[in-house]
Amino acid sequence: MIVFGWNSILLLKILAHEAGFAQPNENVDYHIEIRQKYFHLMWIPFFPIGKMYALRQHADNELYNLTPEALTALQQRFVAPKAPWYTYSLFILIALLIISGIMSGGK
Repeated sequence: MIVFGWNSILLLKILAHEAGFAQPNENVDYHIEIRQKYFHLMWIPFFPIGKMYALRQHADNELYNLTPEALTALQQRFVAPKAPWYTYSLFILIALLIISGIMSGGK
């Protein structure tokens, strides 16, 4: 049973024509995703560990790495959103436990 590891959540979905990889009327089988990677402990997000840009093919629903040139172009054109608050859930949970312990008088 694995109780720790990393996962990622979708922050921003970029269509191929928005990224400049295809024409607006062109039918493509992929889109670009900006994802927030986070470390989890017992499936509770602990802290963010970085952002990743990936290509998702619709046919197999898998994520693929981008070429360095495409990655650089996307990073210059699209600013990755900040990490969502819930990627810090374990810190928030610990703070709430400490505060509730103080409020209850440590009993």
